[in-house]
Amino acid sequence: MIFADKIIEERKKNGWSQEELADMLGVFRQAAFAGILRLLINKD
Repeated sequence: MIFADKIIEERKKNGWSQEELADMLGVFRQAAFAGILRLLINKD
């Protein structure tokens, strides 16, 4: 399991929305989603 998958799994397990996760990380929701998307695309 790659890091992006773990983030998504934990977010869903804890019932956090993308916006809530972004708030916890101190970034905008779009920035959090874009970062996870980049990790998923580059998972070789």
